[in-house]
Amino acid sequence: MEDLPDLPKRGPAYWTEPFMGVCVVGVLSTILIALTYGATTGAGEEVSSLGQVALALIWAEAGVAALSTLFLLFGNAGELSRSPETRTHFTLTLDALGSPTPRTDLVSELQQFGQTQFLWNNRTCWGTDLHVHVLENEEAAVIQDLEAGAGPSDRFAYATSYAGRRQVCTGCPVHLAASRGHVSMVQLLLDRGCDIQSMTQQDCRDSYDIIQAAVFKEGRGGSSDIIDFLAAGGQTSAA
Repeated sequence: MEDLPDLPKRGPAYWTEPFMGVCVVGVLSTILIALTYGATTGAGEEVSSLGQVALALIWAEAGVAALSTLFLLFGNAGELSRSPETRTHFTLTLDALGSPTPRTDLVSELQQFGQTQFLWNNRTCWGTDLHVHVLENEEAAVIQDLEAGAGPSDRFAYATSYAGRRQVCTGCPVHLAASRGHVSMVQLLLDRGCDIQSMTQQDCRDSYDIIQAAVFKEGRGGSSDIIDFLAAGGQTSAA
């Protein structure tokens, strides 16, 4: 919790809606008061008791609405914060579990695998253009990347958390291709020297293989084409 980045500061766009709300409340209140006053009084007559009650209620409603809108503008509405008790609880919990790697250090470690960020399996990953081209199934670009010196097994990285500890996880381009069902891309990577037994890793420990990546398919369930291809050892030519 302590490593989470600060929430974005309130910018000009934040103030537009509350300001318009104040204007709308003011205009509607004026109209309602005028209509009520006109309906409860005759020409040159004093306001009746019922009219006075109605006017008082409308003024009260307008005041509450205006104060609520001003609180949205100048108060802490919508801002997430932790009470001292809650903050102490989280601090003790983190101390008991072991403090996670500081965010800046973690990002620096992830960036060792490349400066290019991309989204995979609902996680922000760090890698190279090769990984992005594999994900997008751009075979011509992948071939160009490989000929320019990228390796078919160059790893990308992302972070997870387990039992309060940060973990650095890595995978190979073939895991990306398999998880997207790109049979011909997997074949290309295997032909260029990628190991069909490649494993993803969590803190340098093997986690799951290419077939599991294909079956899981980022939580959507894999297609039979890629699963059959991998189960056959990658020997069947992709259509």
